[in-house]
Amino acid sequence: MLDGTGRDEPPAIYLEIGVALGRELPVLIIVAPNRRIPLAIAGLQRVEVDLGNTEAIAHHLQSFTSAIDSRRPFRRDLSRRLKPEKGTSARLRAQLEALSLKPDNWTSNLGGLGYEYERLVHNILSSAGAEASSSQTDEGFDLAVWIDHASEILGGPILVQCKIAARIDKKPLQIAAEKLARTLSFRSVKFGLIVYHSLENPRHEVQFRTPYPVWAFSAFQLIDMIEQGSLSDTIITLRNELMHRQDHD
Repeated sequence: MLDGTGRDEPPAIYLEIGVALGRELPVLIIVAPNRRIPLAIAGLQRVEVDLGNTEAIAHHLQSFTSAIDSRRPFRRDLSRRLKPEKGTSARLRAQLEALSLKPDNWTSNLGGLGYEYERLVHNILSSAGAEASSSQTDEGFDLAVWIDHASEILGGPILVQCKIAARIDKKPLQIAAEKLARTLSFRSVKFGLIVYHSLENPRHEVQFRTPYPVWAFSAFQLIDMIEQGSLSDTIITLRNELMHRQDHD
């Protein structure tokens, strides 16, 4: 459990979490409301609850253990390809298309659209079983995501920047990649994703190349990869290609 004091947690907490993950044991983080979550554990399942409310804590623990019991034996298959439930991809694509139906909002309500889009990207990732945690403040990223297999190989979460605009082209993506790369370096995170969406042309794809450990997908590409069960493998492949390219530059 993490209290609301904001003090740095002792290394033993992270060690215990690492041991549990290494033994493929499920982990639940219980945190005080509005508690800032350390990035190292941002991708793990968590609940916010008043730490003095023992009944609420007991309820969450019972729900957590019941969920574990319902799917035993609990053992992650690292070759497993997570896919959304049938019909989920079509629903998510329709929600993306719907963002473009009110052009008057593209400039007058872009902030609201941005928030709605971030939630949609969160739902897209969650539909494949990824653990996504929203950034509570302006920390240089929108989501910290734990994607099984990819995150295990990379050694931590993947930071995601959600970018939506009337029109998306290469230059703003390059600028966003530079900013996200600085955030990755500051937080010692190994890989970042930009998930973009063009309101004017929702199916638009940008030919994107960067020297940074950052890649960009359109939201529709992201759904396609999740539907095919290839997201984790794609991230690992891109990360390896970027590292290989840097070694030869």
